Amino acid sequence: MKRFAIIFFVLLIGGCNSQKLVESFLRADEIAFADNFYDALSVGDIELIRSQLSQELLRKLGTSEAEGNFMAIVGQIAEIIPDGEPLDVQLAFAFRELGTEDVSPHVQIQRFYQYEEGWVMYILALTREDERLKVQEFFVSPISNDEVERNEFSLSGKSFLHYAVLLVAVAVPVFVLYALISCLRSSLSWRRKTLWGVFIVLGLMQFTFNWTTGEIGFKPLSFQLFGAGFFKAPLSPVLLYISIPVGAWFWLNRGNFSRRGEESQGD
Repeated sequence: MKRFAIIFFVLLIGGCNSQKLVESFLRADEIAFADNFYDALSVGDIELIRSQLSQELLRKLGTSEAEGNFMAIVGQIAEIIPDGEPLDVQLAFAFRELGTEDVSPHVQIQRFYQYEEGWVMYILALTREDERLKVQEFFVSPISNDEVERNEFSLSGKSFLHYAVLLVAVAVPVFVLYALISCLRSSLSWRRKTLWGVFIVLGLMQFTFNWTTGEIGFKPLSFQLFGAGFFKAPLSPVLLYISIPVGAWFWLNRGNFSRRGEESQGD
């Protein structure tokens, strides 16, 4: 059996609906395990934490130096996690890899916990040993409220480039939709309309714009539906995606190409 992976990236624009979607993907014992392990990390319960570690991770702690580093890390994590109950918990990411005869199944979970002092990012990788959940890796990092606020989508205080990119990100799908409607209302056969429609809605290449930093990325080999889109991971910057609507442009200018072809033949 080949290894098989399922990934869920959740845009928390939908709020609780997205949370329920990912929670339904995870098993009840995995959610409960993640909760209990986070609680153990928050109070620095070394013995409980150690009892939940996988054999592979325990072997890495075989030396006295590694053991000392482990205890120091647990102590630091306990200081990172504020006291008291979190104000909010967001399940942002889940990854499941089904096992094989040689590889154990594995689950990775990413959560964000909100406190008055700030946010805590919690990543946990789980495996199963004799049908019991064990920890392969864990990671905890603080995120300040200021950083979260910087990553929120806002139009105030932005540069001309931000507004220009946003305008293009809105205009491109409108342009593609206009071309698609024009195609569907044409006298072409449905077969040709379908072929043209697929060509029209696909944008070629991809430009990425980070709304927080203004950083621009480029992917030459990429296709995108309707030529634009956006992605907002929890607590992360908004990313705008824009592609060149080559198909829509060709459709709306096909008459010019026909006339040019006729003129060239006449000459």
